[in-house]
Amino acid sequence: MALGLAVTAANLDLPIIRNSDCYAKAAVGLLQHDFNIAAIVASDWWTGGKPILFSLLAAPFVALSGANAGVIAASALGTAFFLWTALIALERLNDRARLPQNLLWLELLFVAFNPLVIYQFWSAYPDSLFAGLVLLAFVLTDIIATEPARDTRWHIVGLGMVILLALHTKLYGAILGFTCPLYLLLHARRWFGEAAHSWSKLALLGMIFAGLGVVLLATKMEINPWLRLDNGAGVGEFAAGVAQPDIGGSLLMMLFALLLNAQFALLFLLRRDAWRAVDWAPLLFAAIYLAGLAVFPGTNKNMRYFLPVIPFIAVALTAGARQMPHRAIIFGAYALCGALLIALFNVATAEHVMQPVLGKLTRRHHTADLLLDNLRLPGQIALERQIAILNATVPDGSTLYWQSDYNGEVTHGLAYQLGVKASLDVRYVMRGSQIPSSVKPAFLIDYTGNSFGSTVDDPPGWASVEPVGKGIFRLDPVSRSERQTARASAPFGG
Repeated sequence: MALGLAVTAANLDLPIIRNSDCYAKAAVGLLQHDFNIAAIVASDWWTGGKPILFSLLAAPFVALSGANAGVIAASALGTAFFLWTALIALERLNDRARLPQNLLWLELLFVAFNPLVIYQFWSAYPDSLFAGLVLLAFVLTDIIATEPARDTRWHIVGLGMVILLALHTKLYGAILGFTCPLYLLLHARRWFGEAAHSWSKLALLGMIFAGLGVVLLATKMEINPWLRLDNGAGVGEFAAGVAQPDIGGSLLMMLFALLLNAQFALLFLLRRDAWRAVDWAPLLFAAIYLAGLAVFPGTNKNMRYFLPVIPFIAVALTAGARQMPHRAIIFGAYALCGALLIALFNVATAEHVMQPVLGKLTRRHHTADLLLDNLRLPGQIALERQIAILNATVPDGSTLYWQSDYNGEVTHGLAYQLGVKASLDVRYVMRGSQIPSSVKPAFLIDYTGNSFGSTVDDPPGWASVEPVGKGIFRLDPVSRSERQTARASAPFGG
């Protein structure tokens, strides 16, 4: 927690990029519309098609510190929640694996001491919040399934609420509607033999999951004001992946995430004790979660989707470590490698030192670029430099056109929040050709969220374009005489 929050404080001023902009803009919209959630959810201009819960969590922080820092603060809170749910999930998993609870410190080390989880503190993404909700759903389901003599009716109600919150954080939360009932079904014999209040529990479970089905149906029919099944949230990609699965990229990303997070600790999986500690019911819960992700094309560039599975792996690593020879050497190598990777992908100074090597690697190998792109410190540093060049080179009072089409105008309105100086008159367009003619020079920044253009693909016809910085251009009006000269000198009279 201390390490994650320290990195968050150090990176609080870095501009957020890509889907983080979607959540930031939706949070701004909630504040401007007095938390009228239905109005914001109904507009792609505000949400880019993303579910609303993370933006709702971020809105108070955005009100206090602006969209950029506010959404980062929300991700830090979500990651703290994830670590808490990881702790209680590990306690349940230890009971099933017959591991002593005094090993929790080591399991938490395997969960948290890696660049992916530390990055979640300041990522401005909802994935750690979502992962925490998935783990909380697992814990509640495990209590309901394995403690049948206990009155767990409130746990059942809580499970329904958690799945509903997960669904409104990321649409993939719908997978819990399959994993949780199946997990309960695996314990059906014991449950029916020992359950107290069994019929009322069954009725309550039926109502909860039927209610979730109604929520999804209402969303499909576009009558649920809080949720939409839009492509911005990945629905179209997921449907295409189910129809024509291509899981190679997803499996590669899963293996890379495992290597990035566990490094030398993977040697502990060579011990038989590691595999003996794996309980088949929780393993199936995690496997169904991963199987749904494997067919989603977006998984091949988003390793943060695997966060809920890390505690399940941590139990196996810990069990193997107990009987591993030379484990002190392995722990030393793991700690050193983990610290270096955390610094490389979370500390700007370390990234600057390694950038020449990483840049050369990613230019030569597209797969490496795709894998490392999950940890977006380089992209945020690049945007910070671009905005610094803009603020230094564009005179105060100038008109600046912010050209962006990321998830449908989602960055429009965020220029000042991302660090553009307030003395510029910022206007928003999706294409350069939309820029109206002017008698004075104007400026253009080409921002996509993915890269920072070195050329203008669709320049306005009324101006000549002069580059003034990476992705930043000056638009000089072309006079009528210049146009006539250009036509006359063109082949066949233009």
